[in-house]
Amino acid sequence: MTTQQRDQSASPDKAVNTLREAALDVVWRQWRTVGAQAATARSAYSLVDPEALVLISLALVEYESRLGDLVNDWVALNSDLLSIQRVKNLRTAYQESTCERLSRLAEVALYRGKDSRWRSLVMQSNAMNLAHAGTPASRGNKTRAVRPRFAESATLMLQLRLGFGVSAKADMLA
Repeated sequence: MTTQQRDQSASPDKAVNTLREAALDVVWRQWRTVGAQAATARSAYSLVDPEALVLISLALVEYESRLGDLVNDWVALNSDLLSIQRVKNLRTAYQESTCERLSRLAEVALYRGKDSRWRSLVMQSNAMNLAHAGTPASRGNKTRAVRPRFAESATLMLQLRLGFGVSAKADMLA
């Protein structure tokens, strides 16, 4: 294999890694903005879409394992600010592995967050095990999230949902 052939075959891998790093940077900034202990000092400037943020974080968790605990803690505290219907609609664009992680996250929202709206997202195979297992396992040695401060304009959608409830009205105004 010549040097030029190696460079051409490495180029797609480099592009994928660059894109993944950029996505992780955006995800960390958005999590910081909505009240999670994120690995960045910078906040997001554009409007945060909380359902998309949850799903992309679940998709990226295999590359950044800290996202798993962060998403679990944030959803346990803030599940009432998320639209279950939007999560269901958006999840079709993700791989099966992300949908499985979403099912486990739904267990967190259901049991730790005490939000019964998430029951429909728990997969059937998990639902049978839950009857015997109880609360899903989570690393409880540290709290990685708080309620959003709502001080930044990027949290407008969450602010409107807090005022109007999780509804199409709040989302359309955002």
